Amino acid sequence: ELNNLKGETLIHDENVTLSKLNESLNNLSETEIYMHLSIDNVSSNKASLTLKDTGVNYSIFEYDFTNNYASINTENTGSNRVKGIFGDYVLGAKKDVLDLEIFIDRGVVEIYINGYNTITAMIYDISPRMNLDVDGNIQINEIEVRKMNSIR
Repeated sequence: ELNNLKGETLIHDENVTLSKLNESLNNLSETEIYMHLSIDNVSSNKASLTLKDTGVNYSIFEYDFTNNYASINTENTGSNRVKGIFGDYVLGAKKDVLDLEIFIDRGVVEIYINGYNTITAMIYDISPRMNLDVDGNIQINEIEVRKMNSIR
């Protein structure tokens, strides 16, 4: 059923560098997207994906490879309604793999982590402009970003 949400392909690349990935993610302008990101961890302890707008509002999804812990920080989303850091340990996680399926629909982000866990958060006032940061080396196996279709 989720496949029906996937629309036109905006980005699709394999074995891409971190700088090229971030350049592509920073140029997104759609407000409703699906993203698949597949990463092999080489020597990184943490990876973080910042979702931001053109101003000062942002949310940060962070994955701790060492402790298999995923969280999203919504303290700077621009809305006073839902703020905090939400997270949990990822069941069945491997320390060397991070596979994300991300659905962004204006004010909501839903992140499926390695096929086992999900984090959902309200991220008001955020566009899908993104940036991936790591504290070591990773291999980006695949990035796919698509417009998200309406469920109507």
